[in-house]
Amino acid sequence: MIIEFEIEVLWHTDETRPLDELGIDFDFADCEHRLMTFYRIDAISPNLGDGKDYCNIHSAGDKWISPNSYNFVKQALKGYYGIE
Repeated sequence: MIIEFEIEVLWHTDETRPLDELGIDFDFADCEHRLMTFYRIDAISPNLGDGKDYCNIHSAGDKWISPNSYNFVKQALKGYYGIE
């Protein structure tokens, strides 16, 4: 089943990308927020980076981080699929 699910994700800046590639911690607050449309979501999981409640979105072997909480994303997906 193909879906079309649009949600905000964190996007690396010129400053955060090299830190991430070197395995150096950085603040998610330093990332840009961009809308992204997913056509496939394999799983979601909680991410407590920076001491806040974010959500990992796993899709086609990649992981994206949404600034929305895990429960927010879970409820949005349930609503999309009509699951109560």
